[in-house]
Amino acid sequence: MRPILVAPVLLVLCVVFQPSQAQEPNALVAPEGIKPVPTRVQSTNDAKRTRELLRFGVQRRVDRGAAVAAGDEQANKAIERALNWFVATQKADGSWDGDNTSRIGTTGLAMLSFMGYGITHAERLNKSSIQVGDTGHRDALVKAVAWMLKQVAADGSLRDGGRMYDQGIGTYALCEAYGLTGDASLKEACEKAVAFIVKGQNESSGGWRYVPAASANTEKGDLSVSGFQIMAVESARHSGLKIPDNTFKLAKDFLDSRSSGSALGLYGYHKDEPSPKPAMTAVGMFCQQLLFENGTQPNVSRIEESASYIRANLPSVENVNYYYWWYGSYAMGYHSNVSWGEWYWGTKERPDYPGLGTILLDRQVSSGDNAGSWSPEGYMAAGFGRHVTTAFVVLALEVPYRFISIPNSNGSIRINLRR
Repeated sequence: MRPILVAPVLLVLCVVFQPSQAQEPNALVAPEGIKPVPTRVQSTNDAKRTRELLRFGVQRRVDRGAAVAAGDEQANKAIERALNWFVATQKADGSWDGDNTSRIGTTGLAMLSFMGYGITHAERLNKSSIQVGDTGHRDALVKAVAWMLKQVAADGSLRDGGRMYDQGIGTYALCEAYGLTGDASLKEACEKAVAFIVKGQNESSGGWRYVPAASANTEKGDLSVSGFQIMAVESARHSGLKIPDNTFKLAKDFLDSRSSGSALGLYGYHKDEPSPKPAMTAVGMFCQQLLFENGTQPNVSRIEESASYIRANLPSVENVNYYYWWYGSYAMGYHSNVSWGEWYWGTKERPDYPGLGTILLDRQVSSGDNAGSWSPEGYMAAGFGRHVTTAFVVLALEVPYRFISIPNSNGSIRINLRR
C-alpha cells in the first residue's frame, strides 16, 4: 500500500528490467513502456470528481486490465492465491492469529490485503458501484471487520499487545473499511480509535512510540511506529472523520526531525539512530506524500532525493526485507509511473536487478498447506511470521490498484485511489 532497517520493528508487538524468458521462465515481462492506468480524466480540474467516483480503488472486474500494466496477470493470480490462503487460515472468530502475539496487527494487515484488491465487507452506498471479490473473500472480510470492531475499548485503545503498532494498524484497517462502504456502524469505533492515536502523539516531537506519549513527553517517537499512525489518521480524514489540524502539523515536524540529506529527503529511524536507511526513507517519503494530500505544498526536491536514494537501494534477494519492499512500493508507486516501473519491472540500466515483481512472485509458496503464502525470511522473519509477511507482499502487489496518473500541463500528477 524498507533493505535494511537496522532499528527493530516489533510487530510482535504484543506483537521492472526484463530478464530473458529462456533463462528465467517465471520472470515477469514488462510491457512496452510502463502504461499509466487508463482514465477518462483530462485535467486536474477533474481530479476531485475522479477521487469521488473512484474513491477507494479501481473495480478490477469491471475492466480487468484497467488497473495493472499489460502482462501482469501473474500478479493478479498471486494475489488471489494469497487471499485464498488467508480465507483458509482465518480463525472461527474472524481474526488471524499468525505467528505474532498481536491478533490486531495481523488481522488488520489481512483486512487491508482484501480491501486493497477492491473487496469490501458491505455494499457501497453508491448503488452504481460494483461489489468485487468472490463470496469466500468477502465473507472472510465481513468476519474480520466484526471481530476488529469488538476490539476497540471504550477509550479507543486497540492494542491487544499494548503497542501503538497494533493501534495504528487496527485503526487504519477499520477506517479503510468505513471509508470504503460508509458503514455507519463503524463510525463511532473509528472515531474513538483515531482519538486515541491523536491523544498518544508526543506534543513536543510530533511522533509516536511503542506506548502513547506520557504527560512528561518521554516517548519522543520513532519513524516506524509513526508511519502507521500517519496512515491511520490520513485514512480517517479521507473517510470524512474530523482530525485536528495540529496532528498533521506535528507529524510533519516529526518527519523533519528524522530527515537529513541536502533536500531533507533521507530518513532515519529514531533520534538515537539518525542515519538514513532505505526502509525509513520509504516510510518518510510515503508519509510526506500523504501529508501533501492534506494541503501541504510539495517539496519536489525532497521527494526526488528520497526516490533517488530508494533507486540506489533496490530490493535484493541477498537482503530480503518485506517491510521495506511494501513501503517502497507505496512510495514509488505514488511517485510516478516511471518510478513504479523501475522499482517493479526493473530497468535497462540495472541488468542485475530483475524487478521486485519477479522477486516476489518467485517466492510465493506453490504447494502444501501454505500454498499462496510467502515464507518469512530476511529482516524480522521470526517477528513478522507468515501472515504478516504475506500481507506485506500482497499490499505491495496491489499498488497498481491504488494509483492512477492524471495528465496536466506539467506532465501528470498521481492520485491515490484508496484515499
